[in-house]
Amino acid sequence: MILKFTRHDLDKMETIEKVDTPLFGVEQPNGALALTGPKTEFKSKSEVEKARRLKEAQKAYGRGRGVDVKSVRDKKLRRNLTTLESKYKAAALKAKEAEILLENSTGFLEPETELERTYRVRQAEIEDGVAIETIQKRFELKLENLGPYVCDYSRTGRDLLLAGRKGHIATMDWREGKLGCELQLGETIRDARWLHNNQYFAVAQKKYVYIYDTNGVELHCLRKHVEVSHMEFLPYHFLLATLVSLFAEYPDDNVTKNSPGHQRSTQIPRYIHGSARS
Repeated sequence: MILKFTRHDLDKMETIEKVDTPLFGVEQPNGALALTGPKTEFKSKSEVEKARRLKEAQKAYGRGRGVDVKSVRDKKLRRNLTTLESKYKAAALKAKEAEILLENSTGFLEPETELERTYRVRQAEIEDGVAIETIQKRFELKLENLGPYVCDYSRTGRDLLLAGRKGHIATMDWREGKLGCELQLGETIRDARWLHNNQYFAVAQKKYVYIYDTNGVELHCLRKHVEVSHMEFLPYHFLLATLVSLFAEYPDDNVTKNSPGHQRSTQIPRYIHGSARS
């Protein structure tokens, strides 16, 4: 659409003289000026909202700058690229819309001022700001002789695993206050983690990593993980990642090298793997 104005109409516009840059394009032979680049498309509120959500999704979950399919000459390649770009946009939108289901984010303390430090907050101050149901879940453990301790909660948040530096291992249902199992290994313990459920846990002892069941029975020894300092179990990948000195190791059946920092092969035993599916 081209809007045309005569010179007589333009003379009546008082604001045209105050604009430094010209508002219109090239003058036509008949003396009229054609308006270049007019906005001829009008979007509804739903289209604007959809474009906004797509922009936010691309910013959070996008794959970077998209491909300019119009510059591709090959028709088949252009069609395939267009399909891929549409799938990428749809995947980003679904990931953005699924954020409402992510309710497993951990809690935290937010200071009111820059000078306030969260480590100075006491339990009594927290009790004053939370609900009564939350206060009832508070419990206290006095572990003084065999520490320092590391702890880990199961995926359900009900079972607690405690590991003391001097060899003390204990599991418990902290809501009911019931002790599961208790061991005294008699050697240094660096870390301990639950596995896929509350039936098995791994302990990084003085030299090797051992796997125990809920009754405290030793099931397996990971001899390719020597002097592990930290561990983390990845439930969605069924991998127990360990850290030795400054090198990270990820159990993998495809790599069997023993040099430091390599991805080593020590998968969770098959009978434990089978119990995860049952």
